[in-house]
Amino acid sequence: GISELADVERMLSAGADKVSINSAALRRPDLINEIVRHFGSQVCVVAIDARMDARGWTCYLNGGRIPTQRGLFEWAREANDRGAGEILFTSMNHDGVKTGFANEALAELARPFVDEVTTDVMGNVICRKKGDGARIMLSAHMDAIGFMVRGIDKDGFVTVTGIGGHTPARLLSCRVVFPNGVRGTFGLRERGKVLSGSWADVSFDDLYLDIGAADGEEARSLVKIGDTAVFEGEPRLIADNRIMGPYADDLIGCVVLLLAMEKLKESRFDTYFVFSVQEEVGCRGALSAAQAIRPAFGIACDVCGTDDTPQFKHSNRTLVPGNGPTVKLKDGSVLCDPALNAALMKTAQEQGIAVQPEILVYGGTDTSSMQRALENVAATCVSIPTRYIHSPAETYDRSDAERAGALLAAFLSK
Repeated sequence: GISELADVERMLSAGADKVSINSAALRRPDLINEIVRHFGSQVCVVAIDARMDARGWTCYLNGGRIPTQRGLFEWAREANDRGAGEILFTSMNHDGVKTGFANEALAELARPFVDEVTTDVMGNVICRKKGDGARIMLSAHMDAIGFMVRGIDKDGFVTVTGIGGHTPARLLSCRVVFPNGVRGTFGLRERGKVLSGSWADVSFDDLYLDIGAADGEEARSLVKIGDTAVFEGEPRLIADNRIMGPYADDLIGCVVLLLAMEKLKESRFDTYFVFSVQEEVGCRGALSAAQAIRPAFGIACDVCGTDDTPQFKHSNRTLVPGNGPTVKLKDGSVLCDPALNAALMKTAQEQGIAVQPEILVYGGTDTSSMQRALENVAATCVSIPTRYIHSPAETYDRSDAERAGALLAAFLSK
């Protein structure tokens, strides 16, 4: 790990453009200042492992094994004040795997940048930055796809149904985890069905989940009907600037909203940042939030597919990770507002932010929910181009998220 300036210099000499410090920074906070002074803030990433306990969010050392007396948000603000270019927060007891996503952490991360933070009955976290202009709602969803147990056979194999959109044939050998820590992997009941037919013909009825049980009795002691599971895995930095892992859809959209809040000093709108729920099962949370907020404008922030991998044989690549966020023109659920899109494109040009026009023939986002929540809502979406959506290996370029945050902040404050 990184414990002194010489370690940083070795990493940069080996080709790294950034270094991450965790326990060393907690033990000696001046290390952040030293790295920033010698190498620049863009090099310094402060990683924080934190857990919710009786005291609140507490920082931990040594990979989460040793508790400290430092609170998460106090330490994050200090690291920012010392010049850290990025702060990477890992929630150790709300990691999207064991006990779901930490909506209370999102609320606390947003609190320093807005005037009000509330949570509605559905679970949407609504963060308001007051302004004198028209109401505008920006929405990124916290929820993610998953699985629910619907049957257990006498041999201990489990049948599941999907929560959200899945391509079942792509799940073969994928690992999942339940809230109680039980793990499993998917198998195919009749392998010849895939070999002789189309992936599209495979359904959840053709799959089983192997949780390692010897028989049905043991399996029922581990899981029960209605239990939920999610993909197992953590996001990892690959290559230079790409991040791969489950649930970029749409935690990266949540990050973009936080980035926009941080950059936005004064809004020309009465601005509502919404971390929404139940997007993956029909964009329900954003619909409810929009009906309560009654915005004049709505901008979703989500992921979109790409067309730069070998499966696309054409040479006209229009949705490429690293080429900037997209401004949506249409998808399978919505035609976006041309005037709002033109305003976003103009802002991008004025700020020197690269953007890509997005046309999708499938899918949908919170955009359509805001548009149809009530009369006269002009809505669109800013997206992060992402490969392998709805898989354990969703892959995006973090520079697109940074530029999306800058674009939204500039648009709101213009």
